[in-house]
Amino acid sequence: MTENHNDAYDTRAILERMREEYWRGITEEIDEEAQDQLSLLSFLLGSETFAMPAVYGKEILKIPPVVRVPRTPPTVLGIVNLRGIITPIVDVRSVLGLKTGEVADLGRVVITEVGELYTGILVEEVLGITQAPREEIVPVSTTIAKKDYLEGQVLVDDRPMVVLNMEKLLNAPDFKPVAIRK
Repeated sequence: MTENHNDAYDTRAILERMREEYWRGITEEIDEEAQDQLSLLSFLLGSETFAMPAVYGKEILKIPPVVRVPRTPPTVLGIVNLRGIITPIVDVRSVLGLKTGEVADLGRVVITEVGELYTGILVEEVLGITQAPREEIVPVSTTIAKKDYLEGQVLVDDRPMVVLNMEKLLNAPDFKPVAIRK
């Protein structure tokens, strides 16, 4: 009597292959070149290209209707309800010493998550995500007034990008609510 045995559905063999692939993935050396790259979300503010580590960018939206909140600084444009999360929308241009004004149709809001804080940042245009070598980020040599909020600058595809320090920028006094006077 011959057994009708189909190797394609041999669960033991499949599980063994999966186990081998799993352990091979864990024991393989991490690609050092990939570790030395920083993934950056780039966008336009004023006439300059800025970037933030892409890990902070959670979502990109067309500019939504914003509800203005009384007694907030002019840098806080207002709030939006983002799927049940009340999210402030801020304009970082004046904080960085850039000219402010209307944003054209390409304008977007980049929703960021820094710690447990969600914030929407108004940008004039999102350029995309790019990779930059970490060691090539150098101190800023631009005319931006508030260098405290900058990580450095890097040249990507012959385009200089100013890399923002998101923790410092979003904790700037310009974004804190104005104290209520009694």
